[in-house]
Amino acid sequence: MVFILSLKGRIKYFITKYKNSHDESGRVAIIVDGKEVIQGNIFTS
Repeated sequence: MVFILSLKGRIKYFITKYKNSHDESGRVAIIVDGKEVIQGNIFTS
């Protein structure tokens, strides 16, 4: 629980889907302390 509380307010995440693009691509990212630590395409592994 202490670990979780120490991250409060430091993590942001988002998912974006570009529905009007030719392949309806998308993007996901997790940001910790202003640095993008995980990113990827939501339709590929």
